[in-house]
Amino acid sequence: MKPARRARCLGSGIAGLRDGSINAMFTGSWDANAIEEILGDDMGVASLPTFTLNGEEKQMMAYAGSKAIGVNPNSKNMVAAIELAVYLGSAEAQKAHYELCGTIPCNTELLADESISSDEVVSAQNDTFNRTSILQPFVSKMSNCWTPVENMGKGIRNGSITHDNAEEQTENMNDAMNSDGI
Repeated sequence: MKPARRARCLGSGIAGLRDGSINAMFTGSWDANAIEEILGDDMGVASLPTFTLNGEEKQMMAYAGSKAIGVNPNSKNMVAAIELAVYLGSAEAQKAHYELCGTIPCNTELLADESISSDEVVSAQNDTFNRTSILQPFVSKMSNCWTPVENMGKGIRNGSITHDNAEEQTENMNDAMNSDGI
């Protein structure tokens, strides 16, 4: 049985797959069910490809993130809070979360389980984590990335970024991503 993944980001990529204006998109496991609903058996998944830049092969990279379960040190119910955190991080809870929502577990024993390891989305995500990703910076630093990247994508899509101004727009995006003013 395939897990019920929740769609988190139903944006222009999903719309483009639906109306046929795009044939592929970069996203994460959270969009797998929505994409499979549109493409059916034509859906495929893979970790990031390489590309050639100025005659040199380069590897595309993704951010690898994680989640943490914490306990407020001032909790009035410390024992119950710790017990809940321990349970939520357990293999049992991770497996249930995978089966209910499609959240891919990080527990290595679960990842070796045939019912999980045979999921092509799990394989592609773990291949991406292992070979083609860098650790995602703290959330406060990520705002320096997402807004400029989103603006670049919108500009490409609406035609305001062209071959003639792509270099300048890429430099502007880089400046925005590396400033503290966002």
